This record gives sequence, C-alpha cells and structure tokens, in this order.
Amino acid sequence: ITGKLGVNTDPDTPVHILANDAQLLTVQRQGDNNASIRFRNDTASMFCGLTTNATGFAIDNDDNLASGPNLFVDRVTGNVGINSSSPAEALFVNGNLALAASSGDNPTIKTTGTNNGDLLIESGSDSMAIFKRNANVQLFHDGVLAAQTVGTGLNVIGTAIKLRNTANNTDLVKIFHSGTGGNGLFTSEIGDIKIQPNEDGGQVKLFETTSGST
Repeated sequence: ITGKLGVNTDPDTPVHILANDAQLLTVQRQGDNNASIRFRNDTASMFCGLTTNATGFAIDNDDNLASGPNLFVDRVTGNVGINSSSPAEALFVNGNLALAASSGDNPTIKTTGTNNGDLLIESGSDSMAIFKRNANVQLFHDGVLAAQTVGTGLNVIGTAIKLRNTANNTDLVKIFHSGTGGNGLFTSEIGDIKIQPNEDGGQVKLFETTSGST
C-alpha cells in the first residue's frame, strides 16, 4: 500500500482506524511465543507486547520480552516488575531505587488506606526496620530486635547501635548494652573514649579504651 490506510475513515496518519469498539486492532502470533510490536527510529528500537505463554505485558529493548524486560506487568496478579519478569510484590525493582522530590521537599513513602499499616524494611525474610503507626520505630540486626524508640528516646536492646566508617570498617560511635548492674548499663564509645554511667547512678565514668584507665 502506498500512501495512507484508512479503515472507516479518511486517514490523516499512515494508519487510521475509526470504529465504535473497545478493540481497534489485534496483533496475534501463531503459537504461544512472544507477540510484540517494534517501535523504531534512525537511532534504535523498543519493543512491547505479550510475553511467552501470555504471562504478562512487557516493554524491552529487544523482542525477547520475557528475559529481563525493562518493564513487566503480570497478567494474573497485576504485579509490576522493573528489570524482572517475575515480580512477587505489587512493585518489584531488580536494582537500585532512588527517590527525589520535585519541589525541594523531602521525598515521602506513605502507607495509605482505611487501616494504615506499619512500614517494614526487610532483607529476605528478616526485618531490618519497622516504622509503627504509633510513631514507634524498631531497628533489627540479623532478625533480632536491637533498638526501638521510647517516647523521645532510643532504647538499645541487647546489641550495639553503631555509626561506622565503611572505608576502613571502624566504629565512630557505638552505643551498647553492657549487661551489668540491674537492667544493665548503656555505654557509648566515641573514638578512643568510652562514656559509662556508674551502677549506683548519678555519676559518669570516662575511659581511655586502649588502656582502660579512667
């Protein structure tokens, strides 16, 4: 065909279809392999369409839509995968995620709905942090509760909270539960100095950590 193709209309684009129908065009591949449409200019191409076995709809830079597509929507669950064809959650990102605010405000992650739930940060099956609806924050280490906010303070539970220099893997500041005296003492180390309250209360000891002297 030379020129424009019009179906039920005088075409104003190369292909123009006019119909009172929700389905205006069908693209079908015989069998159950990918059925894609190619979009191309003089620089490169992008592809979109139905994946093998009709598992979902994908967008990619080649016609193998089921193999690590740029974007994938599961046909059954509606889950969305970025760089993944098997998203197990409503949104699954295979790679790094960055948040940026458009107007200079802090980017925000929200839980919404009638019964807003807690916000969980997990690694595998272990929780790393839980931000509670009642404003309580819980921090975990290896799946074990390490600290949580209490009122306006931080309650360290059984393990250390550390600020680390990742370049040389050293502790800059460490707050930990010493396990002595009643419910235990909370000790802080800053550089070579250790700050520790006395067991009888009311006093604070300063230690030089290498020699142990006060």
